[in-house]
Amino acid sequence: MNNKLSMILGIYCIASLLAGCASQPQPLAYLSMERPNGRIETPPHNNVSLSFPRGGFYFFNINYRPAADIESYIVKAQKDANAVTLKNADIKLSVPFAIDIFMFGYNHGTDTLTASGDAFHAAPTSIDRPAAATGASSSHPKPTSSAPPQASQATAPQSAGVMAYEAEAAAMKLGCVGEDSSRPVSKLLAMDQNMERYQLSCAQGTLYVQCELGRCVKE
Repeated sequence: MNNKLSMILGIYCIASLLAGCASQPQPLAYLSMERPNGRIETPPHNNVSLSFPRGGFYFFNINYRPAADIESYIVKAQKDANAVTLKNADIKLSVPFAIDIFMFGYNHGTDTLTASGDAFHAAPTSIDRPAAATGASSSHPKPTSSAPPQASQATAPQSAGVMAYEAEAAAMKLGCVGEDSSRPVSKLLAMDQNMERYQLSCAQGTLYVQCELGRCVKE
C-alpha cells in the first residue's frame, strides 16, 4: 500500500514539474520605468530585440554571477523603440555558467529583452480622442502672434507624435485643462529624433511643451 501511494505521488510530482516547465509565461502588456498617471496609452513603437552579456572574470565572489541591471536594459529598449511605454515586453534573465579554478574563474550569461510594439511603416495621421476634447480644440481660437522660439532645427512633422500623452499629462500638472475641465488637446509642432514639441489648447490659453525621451517641460 505504501509503495503504491509513493508511486502515485512520484508520478504526480513528475507530471506537475513537466507541466510547469512546458508552460511559457505571457509577455507583459506594457513596461515602463515610470509609473503612469491616469489612463495608460501605448501607441505603436518600433520592435526591439536586445541582448545583454553579463559576467566575466571573478576573484573569490567578486563579480561572480553579478546582478542584472534591469533598469539599464529598459532604458536602452525605450531609446531603441522611441517610446516611453513598451508593449508586449519580455525580459529573460539567464544564470551565468561558471568555470572555477581555485580562487578565481570565469562566468558568462546573456539576458534578453524583447518588445513588440506593432511597428508602423507609415506613421498614423491622427490619435483618437474623446468628443469633448475634440470640441475643445475646435472652439478655442488659435494664437496669431508671440509664438515661442524654436528649440532646435526640427523638421515639420507629418503625423502625430508618440509622446502626446506625456505632453498632455505634463500640461495638466501645470494647470492646463480643456473646456469643461476636460483633458487638453495636444498638437505636434516639430519632431527631431528623440525630441518633440507640442502645442496644448487650454481653456486659459495656449501652452507649449517640449518632450524628450518621455520627459516633458514647459518652454
